[in-house]
Amino acid sequence: MSIQLKRVFSAGILLFFAGISSISLAASHVEGTILKEIQSWQTVKVRKKEGLALRAAFSCNFFTATPRTSYPDGTTMSGGSVLFYENGKTVNSLFRPSVFASSNDESMPELMACIHEDFRISNLEEAGILAEALEKLFEQSSSFPEEAEIKRFQNGWVIINDEFFGKRQGYIITTNSEGAVLRIGYSVNIDGG
Repeated sequence: MSIQLKRVFSAGILLFFAGISSISLAASHVEGTILKEIQSWQTVKVRKKEGLALRAAFSCNFFTATPRTSYPDGTTMSGGSVLFYENGKTVNSLFRPSVFASSNDESMPELMACIHEDFRISNLEEAGILAEALEKLFEQSSSFPEEAEIKRFQNGWVIINDEFFGKRQGYIITTNSEGAVLRIGYSVNIDGG
């Protein structure tokens, strides 16, 4: 191959890669511009969750964040709310295990870390306070027909507050002999063990 042909070939390769680079930069610029535009339509409404039961059972503050999109044509749409907790040091999201959880008794360590260290459950009334606090936190359109059903077992309490396709769901609270909460879990099939 002649030197002239090599130069033309090399120049062609350089132009090819420069063109690809320009196309990808243009695509990145377009994507970035679109992302910036859509983000300008977004707002988030933050509300503090409050209640006597929440203050009695938990030391953390809880908030819901609801995203809202206001489109240029004047329509608006709100998404589902996300629960957050603040413990004086950090702010993090908090989720209850889903009905599709892989385990039948999912531990909830973030929620456990929010329990007041002096909160005790030694009777049905105190278990009811925790049930009320949990209902306030994880408000949902429950298919469970009544108030939560609370049952005592040897090492704690079960708070049944929902049902999904015939499977009763709820919280499994493990306590010590003085009633201090040692663990909070969520079961998607309480009767299934």
